[in-house]
Amino acid sequence: MQKSSRLNVSMVKDQSRKLIFQQILNQEKLTRNDLARNTNLSLGTVKSVYEEFVSEGIILEEKDTSRSVGRKPSFIKLLPDSKFVCVLSITKDHFHCHVLNLKLVTKLEYTFHYHKDDNFEESFHHFLKEVKEKISFVPGEGLLGFGISVPGPYFPDNDQVICDLIPQLNTIGLQSLMTQYFSEIPVMIGNDVRLAALAASKHITDLGSSPLFYVYIAEGVGGALIHDGNIFLGANSFAGEIGQIILEDGKLLEDCISWSSMLERLGLNPDDDENLLKNDLLSKWNGSDNEFLSEVEEMVTRLAKVLSYIVCIINPKNIVIGGKYKFLGNRFLEQLKDKLFSILIEVHKSSLEISFSEENSRDPVIGSAMTVFDQWLESRIG
Repeated sequence: MQKSSRLNVSMVKDQSRKLIFQQILNQEKLTRNDLARNTNLSLGTVKSVYEEFVSEGIILEEKDTSRSVGRKPSFIKLLPDSKFVCVLSITKDHFHCHVLNLKLVTKLEYTFHYHKDDNFEESFHHFLKEVKEKISFVPGEGLLGFGISVPGPYFPDNDQVICDLIPQLNTIGLQSLMTQYFSEIPVMIGNDVRLAALAASKHITDLGSSPLFYVYIAEGVGGALIHDGNIFLGANSFAGEIGQIILEDGKLLEDCISWSSMLERLGLNPDDDENLLKNDLLSKWNGSDNEFLSEVEEMVTRLAKVLSYIVCIINPKNIVIGGKYKFLGNRFLEQLKDKLFSILIEVHKSSLEISFSEENSRDPVIGSAMTVFDQWLESRIG
């Protein structure tokens, strides 16, 4: 009982830190009284967390110099460049490095190109050596940790990623590789789609504890469920993997709606310049090209059918679409919404919102940084 009580106290303190950190992050000119009022926490709790943050060097208090008379309040000021997180993202032909500050502003961005026929592990070693040089501007205590975004589920117990897109990634231990170069720095590894879902959820101000389902459509198709602000993994960490759903005609959803499969059906090369491909397709979209319109109609019909199952099972408040098709704009979104709503009952569609992701390509990076911040607030302060 005593151990359980200590755990509960620790969890409450962790939650208090997160609430106060988010307030300081998102609002300017806050006093301690403002923090207590906005978070429904006691002044004593606010004072305790405030002192922890001062000790960490991420905030300070400044007197309000705008008032000429009366007592001048002290405002809490965030020092965004006092701490950083480094996010590494892995794709089929690039390694990306992003250094973000406490405000999630990118301070450094670097891309390492490798060829699919290169030895993956050797390429990643070269990348990590260059990352070590690139982030040398960050002071020793300033780097909170690494976040790594990977294109598939990650299993920490055996340090393994399951990824069909990059088969070589399945055979190496990312955590052990990172330890060779950054032994003292925490590393958080996560599925890119789930991290993107986490980032997308922060843009929906009235989500609360309601479910959000995130769909990512690119070379592959993935999904993720956010519930009560957290990623829902499921029994085997495969929750949300809608790309593997077998449709009525025996085909996988991923093979029917992914970016690469769509291009191949249209006789286009997925390896061509993406911007040129999108410009060409946008011209077809706006010019009412029958072949492309029929292709989109078929994809939307298949996706809507699968999403109708998701809606019936988890009853999400929001469905967010990320990935390659955002360039088609609201017309695509409305087409999907119309098709989906035509097969839902009224109670399911009455409060359902469908939108594109705001950040889109940055979503996995933002989500990865958020997991590092959470781990720092939960286990390494106080």
